[in-house]
Amino acid sequence: MWEGDVEVVSCSVGGTKDQPFNDETPRGAKHRAFEALKASGADLGVGLEGGIDARPEGYFVTGWCAIADTAGKITYGRSFGVPIPAYVVDRMKKEGKELGDIVDELLDKKNTKQAEGFFGFATKNMVTREKGYIDMVVAALAPRVFPEFYKE
Repeated sequence: MWEGDVEVVSCSVGGTKDQPFNDETPRGAKHRAFEALKASGADLGVGLEGGIDARPEGYFVTGWCAIADTAGKITYGRSFGVPIPAYVVDRMKKEGKELGDIVDELLDKKNTKQAEGFFGFATKNMVTREKGYIDMVVAALAPRVFPEFYKE
């Protein structure tokens, strides 16, 4: 699929919720992918979105990647989920704060969500934010690098 050089262009796009839950997370990634595609003029737009998945088993931090192309095709990949302690979820609900803001307060740090992120913090960097996001991008690329398996 990628013979020759590949150029990666980073662009910042908005228009997503500050703290997405459940289906809002992949929708946010899709929105970011199409906005990146428009902003960059590239062949592919990649959108990343972190959010919270509420399950009967508890709350989990997850990340989603959406990759959009100029034909409108979109592929998705998802990270693994890291559980969020109930007392943190309770604070989010009571105080109306984002997870990252509460983690910053608990650690007495600033902007942890852009540094080690919840993945890195909660796993003591056994899985870094970067590693978790790389894996979901690779997962979203799977249908594009192995199209004969992912026939429609």
